[in-house]
Amino acid sequence: MEFRGCGIILLGGETPEVMGRNHNLWLNLGAFGVIGGVALFYVKGSFNAVVWPVLGLVGVAGLLQVSFRLGGSTVRPPKAPPPPPPKPAPSKAPAIVMEDLRVVREVGRYALVKELGRGAFGTVYKAVDTQCLDRFWAIKETELSLDSRHSMEDLRNFFDQEQKVLSWLNHPGIVARRDYFTEGNSLYLVMEYVPGYTLRQVLNANRGAFLQDFVVGLAETICEALAYLHAQRPNPIIFRDLKPGNLMLAADGAIKLIDFGICRLSNQNQMALDCMPMQAADEVTEVLGRCQDTVCLGTPGYAAPEQYPDSGMQSDTRADLYALGVLMWEMLTDERPPRTPQRLERIRGYNATAHDELQPLLDRATALDRNERFSSAKMMARALAEFRQKRICVSPEKLKADRQMAYTRTHNILKTNFF
Repeated sequence: MEFRGCGIILLGGETPEVMGRNHNLWLNLGAFGVIGGVALFYVKGSFNAVVWPVLGLVGVAGLLQVSFRLGGSTVRPPKAPPPPPPKPAPSKAPAIVMEDLRVVREVGRYALVKELGRGAFGTVYKAVDTQCLDRFWAIKETELSLDSRHSMEDLRNFFDQEQKVLSWLNHPGIVARRDYFTEGNSLYLVMEYVPGYTLRQVLNANRGAFLQDFVVGLAETICEALAYLHAQRPNPIIFRDLKPGNLMLAADGAIKLIDFGICRLSNQNQMALDCMPMQAADEVTEVLGRCQDTVCLGTPGYAAPEQYPDSGMQSDTRADLYALGVLMWEMLTDERPPRTPQRLERIRGYNATAHDELQPLLDRATALDRNERFSSAKMMARALAEFRQKRICVSPEKLKADRQMAYTRTHNILKTNFF
């Protein structure tokens, strides 16, 4: 505390705003004292009659000032800002009205409302949980029947393999598993329902070769999902059936792997969840209204050479990279790949937008000798990213927007409801 004249000043930590208010207060008190003194002197005519009332007024004012400063004018920490208004709760998807649906039949707690497709090991339906009407689900039904071209034991093993593998995975590029159950002679696998179109539908609706920007960006995204599968420990997961019909393009541009029916664990000792014995004969199945040929455990044209029964080799993660290279070739050329593995024609003769530096990348991915392919999905993804940054100069966000446009075009062309 420091005394200056007849005023008391408390030192320490005053803001200019507080000091300005104190200065004005003292000026007002001084002016009040001078006016009061002059008025008393004029009335009383004596100096003694003036000085004591003025000193008394100044003393009272000083005490008030000290009290004011000690009690309320010292610097206080700023008030905390008021808490932000609570965020509105995320709007829930409108409940599904069962009366608006045409139910095919009910299994367990689910109502099957639409058949989505048929495959070698079952039928996929669009379904709704009757106990929680908040979203649709995809249910794969595997019927254990003697009429099947596979034994009931094989069908059960394939089903167990798929549901177990999906239960381990959690990736935005892979369809998610919810549940599985048995009813009667049928097995049911409940999965995430992806409203969108298969890449086969996109290719059929958008005739003509795709731009290399679109194809490279799509392949880069698929590589991320494959890298996730191949990085699983202790056993990498091999998808083994990468083809347009097993890739789903959603409305937001996301691409997802679906149908893990013939995936396997990369296990040299052929332990649990290993592949089933290869089938010598071709198996023709109806998938999404189109005839698909399945040989061994893969699709002719997309299956790597080591997946064929006469190769005498065991497939590994590089088989998925071969199929991805074939998929890129098909999109860039608008040509179906040959049914038997062979060296693919150069893309430059089909697509003028394809850069010459893209050809060596495709040649490496689709090499008949797997030792000449990329050693991993991460390495192939890195090569695709380097090519994109060097020759395309387009961000992944822009490429995802292009996929959204491809979805919209497909939807407008097909003029159907969400698949």
